[in-house]
Amino acid sequence: MKFTCTRKDIVEAIQVVSKGLAPAKSDQPMLSTIYLHAHDTILEVQTNNYEIGVVYYLPATVDEPGKIALSGKYFQEVIRKLPDDIVRISYDDESHLATIRSGAANFTLLSLDAELFPVVEELKDGELKCTISSDVFNSLVKQTVSACSTSDSRPIFTGCNLQIDGTKLSMQATDTHQLALKNAEVEDAIDTQGETKSLIIPAKTLSGVMKDSTLGGLYTDIKIVSDYKQIGFEFDNIYIRSRLIEGNFPSLDNVIPEDFSTEVTVKIASLLNAVDRVSLISREDQLRIVNLDFKMGEVHISSDNKEVGSAEEIIPIKIDGAEIKIAFDSRFLLNALKALNGEFGRLSIAGDLRPMMLREKENEDFRYVITPVRTNEE
Repeated sequence: MKFTCTRKDIVEAIQVVSKGLAPAKSDQPMLSTIYLHAHDTILEVQTNNYEIGVVYYLPATVDEPGKIALSGKYFQEVIRKLPDDIVRISYDDESHLATIRSGAANFTLLSLDAELFPVVEELKDGELKCTISSDVFNSLVKQTVSACSTSDSRPIFTGCNLQIDGTKLSMQATDTHQLALKNAEVEDAIDTQGETKSLIIPAKTLSGVMKDSTLGGLYTDIKIVSDYKQIGFEFDNIYIRSRLIEGNFPSLDNVIPEDFSTEVTVKIASLLNAVDRVSLISREDQLRIVNLDFKMGEVHISSDNKEVGSAEEIIPIKIDGAEIKIAFDSRFLLNALKALNGEFGRLSIAGDLRPMMLREKENEDFRYVITPVRTNEE
């Protein structure tokens, strides 16, 4: 094998596919490799850890086609630090060594048996096939993925539940302390044989698709194929295949409050920045508690840590209903505020120990609900 490509292209390829690398000390070394397949005028760069597989296609001058599988750890480090814009890679079958040249730099890396690499196969015959613009898809992901659990103790909550019903899409996520729900519509109806279909997609996969589909700074179309066990995403020169999370996502209808005693309108950025500052005091605390005291025309934001000190900030608000004091883990409150778009947000509160709903001022398609924490004062 022998090919030439630009350093910029192969660096970007490695950044994209790195999410599919298993840890370097994996008991299956092949899953920790980056697979290169040079053919025609294309270089395929692949990784596959069986949870997620990623393929990046980039242009290359291929003098001799071939395949190699190199240590992901060392290949990444070498490529990123090459001195020249042009990268030349060749492989000797007898020594099993790949030679990497760029400018005056010259490296050799041992290749594992590329024939044993689990090549990422594209899903072709899935029951669900659709095309969604990246701006619609990414808005669903961006506003919900932060509510996913990071604990593997309950796998079903480590992903977002995508519901598809004709032209209507709904993305839901929760870790039982916070939940997010975002609705959107597509122009062309997605064929689900007249049924509402649900896919629980791992949060890591969704974050990767969202990041990669906006690499060029422009919106693109994302082609999706799923057999309800796996899902494939194809856009630009990237293909991502991921497992789906098995199980039934719980209904969130009974969790979302409907009646509220207090409605607050506030500048999102002002509240976000104030909570972020005040929470500095609470960050050594396990719960990271921040108190919100809603009074006529203002909210007092405070935190008190006996081992560190205290902090307080006051910002203006518009309040309708009863004055109320409520406390939250600042991490969940910040997640919710960061998910909101626009200048103003609405906070709907049903009681000091009941969930609070956050929404955008003029958008009913997105809701973020967080549960309060009990303080020593209660």
